[in-house]
Amino acid sequence: MSETTATAGTPPPSPPAAAPSRRAPRWMKIVLIMSLAINLAAGGYAIARVVAGPRFVSAGPAASLMDARKLLWTLPREMRNALRDEFTNRHHDEFMNHRARWNEARQALSRSLARPDSSDDEIRGAFRELGQSEADAALRLREILAELALRTPVEARAVFADRMGHDHRHLRPWRRRGGDGD
Repeated sequence: MSETTATAGTPPPSPPAAAPSRRAPRWMKIVLIMSLAINLAAGGYAIARVVAGPRFVSAGPAASLMDARKLLWTLPREMRNALRDEFTNRHHDEFMNHRARWNEARQALSRSLARPDSSDDEIRGAFRELGQSEADAALRLREILAELALRTPVEARAVFADRMGHDHRHLRPWRRRGGDGD
């Protein structure tokens, strides 16, 4: 019993002193916020490119595919699906051949550029072949698009014509240096 009375008279031990909290310097907070902003902007840009991709395409086979897509979206769902399936089935092999030719032309150009002993004419010829393969594919896609347009109802063609008439270039050409008000 004497032990309890002895401890009762002494004050309880004080808690250990709290260590001062370490706070990040102000400059570090600013850097972290700037990093977050840059990451969000880059992510937003990437998502915008994926979502609004066709607006950034200006020429070549990809533009023809985007035009076909615009035309198909003017149609009722059943007709759109039927035409897309029919044209895909009918022209798949042809476009796989165009794609193979285009890939071969790109590889030939790559080999020509990589070899130090390539002649100027060889490099120019490789660029010409690449351009010709792209042009052949784009021309064939336009012919198929014309066939598709002829098979769509007049009302759908009118909507397509309206969509085709819009200029989707969002930014002024960066090379333009005049005070012409553009």
